[in-house]
Amino acid sequence: MEEQQTIALAVRQLLALLRRWAWLVVLCAALGAGVAYGVSARSTPVYEATALLLVHEGQKPTGPDYDAVLVSERLVTTYAELLKGGPVLTEVAARLGLKGAGALGRMVDVQPVRDTQLLRLRVRHSSAEMAARLANTVCQVFIEQNARRQAARLTSAMEAVASQMNSLQKAMSDTEAQIEKVRGTQPTDSAELARLEAVLSQHRTNYSSLLQSYEELSMARASGGETISVIEPATPPGTPVAPRPMLNAAAAGLLGVVLAAGAALLSEHLNDTISSARDVARAVRLPALATIGSWGARDGPEGLLMALRPGAQEGEGYRLLRAAVSAALPATGRVGRVLLVTSPMPCEGKTTTLANLGVALAQSGKRVVLVDANLRNPGLHRVFGLPQEPGLGTLLGAGEHELRSGALRETMVPGLKVLATGQLPQSVAEVLDRPEMAALLRGLRSEADYVLVDSPAVLGVSDAAILAESADAVLLVVEARMTRLEALAHAVASLQPAGKRLLGVVLNRGTPPCSDAYYPGRPAGVSGDVGAAKGVRRLVARWRRRREEPLQRPKDSNPGAAGGPAPGGPLPSRAAEGEQPSHRGR
Repeated sequence: MEEQQTIALAVRQLLALLRRWAWLVVLCAALGAGVAYGVSARSTPVYEATALLLVHEGQKPTGPDYDAVLVSERLVTTYAELLKGGPVLTEVAARLGLKGAGALGRMVDVQPVRDTQLLRLRVRHSSAEMAARLANTVCQVFIEQNARRQAARLTSAMEAVASQMNSLQKAMSDTEAQIEKVRGTQPTDSAELARLEAVLSQHRTNYSSLLQSYEELSMARASGGETISVIEPATPPGTPVAPRPMLNAAAAGLLGVVLAAGAALLSEHLNDTISSARDVARAVRLPALATIGSWGARDGPEGLLMALRPGAQEGEGYRLLRAAVSAALPATGRVGRVLLVTSPMPCEGKTTTLANLGVALAQSGKRVVLVDANLRNPGLHRVFGLPQEPGLGTLLGAGEHELRSGALRETMVPGLKVLATGQLPQSVAEVLDRPEMAALLRGLRSEADYVLVDSPAVLGVSDAAILAESADAVLLVVEARMTRLEALAHAVASLQPAGKRLLGVVLNRGTPPCSDAYYPGRPAGVSGDVGAAKGVRRLVARWRRRREEPLQRPKDSNPGAAGGPAPGGPLPSRAAEGEQPSHRGR
């Protein structure tokens, strides 16, 4: 069972990899096929002419001989090399008026036909007629050169045999004279006579053998000896053999697919960024509480997806995160829970995630306070359209009673308040490490069920580690396909000395599980950002009307704690406040 699950998981991973890199595979295949087809179509056509040659032995007086056939088969390989040799090609080039044999050698190819005495000669040229002419000329020149070589060899052999025959004739004459002399003496030496007759007989036998060899050599020279003949001369081909645009395009397209697949596998192997919950679990063994899809979040009020479109499909990630936080940190109703929201590196979406999580918690009936403790690059006040001062910096210098002075501001979302940064101090780490910061967070616990604290990134500065000591838990936000595994591991290691619970990881701008089946009225992949600006204007208009109407609120035992709405009413623009736009994905 486990093996089947492992195989199924591997198949799903492979399919996901193919979907993710399908564009590269298609691009490389199309590019390779297109380039190969274009180059092939513009290349000079090449024609191939073929001639077939037969290697055989000269006829012996007794007729065909099996040994001669075997010799011919062995000669095939030798002749295949000689046909491409320099002497043959040099003479061919001279006859046809070509400049040299080097270029001709690259055009000629000779291959023996297996288990036969045949040779197949191929010649390629840009002209069909010239290819056939070259093939036939090569065959003709080689046959002539081979005939001259065979004739010279046979003549030399015949001369050697004739010389031996002359020597034997002289020896036989001398022996016959000695025999006659022995016979003419009295008494006759029988032993000497027998010896001389035996020598004469041996000379006659050797002479007869040499005479037979001479006659065979003479007949071989007359018939041409070992010969090679053309049985199929070359003819001009009708169609070129190269280039073949369609075949080249198909091969190049297949090569492009292979290269793209290799590049994708190499990229996946070398890629050390976080792209899924499985990567999070493998890197730090923490749960991925939610995956926030890419919905085109922007700086300012447009980033409040949960306030602008509460039922949007893109907000499911924040609702899942709300459920996870509520289960892990249940509100007691007496003392609020403090949750630090940070990220390993800047610009990974922690501010936007914190703001939308706060809105989602408030929409579920919880009292929520958002604290912007990012005193180095604040942005929470811009998300809610609030002034930056007074805020956290003011409270750290004045004490808890300043909570009633308007620093803790209401937002357009009922039950949600924001504490901006206020005036930025010169030494941020020292300010956050003061006892007043811990006392402030303790005071905020009585104001809300959840206190969400936004802090700078963990790596590079010590702010997040300092703030974690006063929090109940820490939530890490990482950006899919941007945050590296090593950065996340270092961030977790930096927060562990604080001894606080790491709640989990939020994967921002990731690919959440498909939930289109629950939103049948919306096509898959549509972010729903159309009309966001209109939603902001309607939300601001409702907030203005609510502020202008007299509200009958029950008298609070601590009046002024709520602080009331921010003075000035409208959402201030960045230009009016003289602030620069914040970085992408706070």
